Amino acid sequence: RLKNMEELFKEFEFNESTNYDIKEINGMELPIDYLKFMHKHNGGEGDVGKNSYIQLIKLEELVDYNNDYEIFKNFPNCFAFGGDLGGNHFCYNFVTNEYFAIDCCTTGLEGSYCKDSSLYEFIKNWDKQFDE
Repeated sequence: RLKNMEELFKEFEFNESTNYDIKEINGMELPIDYLKFMHKHNGGEGDVGKNSYIQLIKLEELVDYNNDYEIFKNFPNCFAFGGDLGGNHFCYNFVTNEYFAIDCCTTGLEGSYCKDSSLYEFIKNWDKQFDE
């Protein structure tokens, strides 16, 4: 699985690892797999897999990012951790424990898609959807 992860992210520009201490956002505990990944890489930006480009927000910028986009207002019980710079937010739903993608212009969860229970699987499936 680690090899698969390395393959998926081989063109991706990671940020420096961080000890920035954030465990929750808007009173909800951040998912453990997300925190582990982020403490090691602290997000970044670039090509992922064969077909997709993503941006993952630094932990230090997470609260501001969510406030700027009014994530809690539009998607209660969720937080956004990045996107594809093409109009989609990448989010996590604390109620269903799922990672998902959603169009930035939407103000409800009914448009969410590419759902998965792990960050790695979500990113892998995000890339897969663009396969021909």
